Amino acid sequence: MLLECIICRKEKDDLSDEHVIPDALGGYYHIHTVCKKCNSKLGSYVDTKLVNHLFSTFQRYSTGLKGKSGTIPNPFSGTHTLKDDEEQKVRLEKDENGVFVPYLIMGSPDVTKENDKTTITIKIDARDKNKLPSIIKKIAKRNNFNVEDIQIDTDLDKYSHKFRPEVIIKTSVDLDEFKIGLLKIAYEFAVDSIPEYYNDEKAILISKDLENCKITTNDLFIGSGFDKDMFNAFKFILDISSNKHYLILCHTKKLGLICMIYLSNTFSIGVKLSTNEYLNENFIFGINDIENKNFEKLDINQIHERIYSPMKLRYGYLFQTEDECQKFKKIEQSNDFEFYKDTNGNQPLYDKDGNAVYSDINEKLEVLDNVSILDFDSKDLISEVNFEDEELYIKIKPDNILLRVVVVRSEQYYIGSI
Repeated sequence: MLLECIICRKEKDDLSDEHVIPDALGGYYHIHTVCKKCNSKLGSYVDTKLVNHLFSTFQRYSTGLKGKSGTIPNPFSGTHTLKDDEEQKVRLEKDENGVFVPYLIMGSPDVTKENDKTTITIKIDARDKNKLPSIIKKIAKRNNFNVEDIQIDTDLDKYSHKFRPEVIIKTSVDLDEFKIGLLKIAYEFAVDSIPEYYNDEKAILISKDLENCKITTNDLFIGSGFDKDMFNAFKFILDISSNKHYLILCHTKKLGLICMIYLSNTFSIGVKLSTNEYLNENFIFGINDIENKNFEKLDINQIHERIYSPMKLRYGYLFQTEDECQKFKKIEQSNDFEFYKDTNGNQPLYDKDGNAVYSDINEKLEVLDNVSILDFDSKDLISEVNFEDEELYIKIKPDNILLRVVVVRSEQYYIGSI
């Protein structure tokens, strides 16, 4: 069956498993709308700019994330020099304790001749001591020496040095090219979450850039790619100190549809995807949990349900006499006491004659404007509403008694970020 690849926009019969967030970064978000050719190209020329970025390498090393080769990257790979001897090349390798230590790379032998004596000096790492005989044979062959005529100073300890020298590491940090990897994540997340976005004018331009593995569309990004502070507005929703990746789709009046991307302790950026409105006031959150190896998508209501306890309603009643109040207190203390709810779990509001005015109390709460927030400084959602405009009752069991409600207190307690 032919289906259209979301990158090259051609009908293909080989749509494959595409990691929206590269698997080498702990991505567990899969889509199956990219053809094999585009998938391969994205992996080689787009994802690699994120995966092999210096900051990603440090993050992958610190969290133990292996690449496709099955190894954890060395953030200090390459050839370096010693501070006190810049001619001496070294590599940084981990010892048995996991500590990076210098490994001396043997350079060209130093050959000096004095009278009839030729002296050859070589520098090798102590860990290569057992390789010395084969090294000497190679040097002899290269210089036309007879191995039997070579005298080796076997008192190696007088020449060895036990030290941890300072190493000079020269490196460069990509401050721009990696953004195409973030653009790919934003585009694929948006197309997968908002199907109608696929035909957006800007989406077509972005897919073309991704197909060609080069950004030509200007003014796409918000921030440098390292602006962690832009997620401060979400800090009570998202735990950005955790080992997770977060994607957020939302619409703003000024910028239109944007995707906010936070890759755990590495990259954070906003991507402007369209000037058209798709989400109204909704948000779509993508949460990639590296430790638990899963990805989930939640809208703003589902997020609310995750970070807050279920809503609990408390009521203020109006009793005509003291006897009515005492009678209610006695019923309230019984094991059979509960508020009446219908078969759908709704709690109706009634008039004084027992006729249902609202099928559920939330219908009434949604239309009221006189809401009093009781604690502005807390993350908890606690408010009160007065039923001043209408005489309403709730029903209590077991005797189906009507009680007039004059105040409703709503309580939801903050559980914690996701």
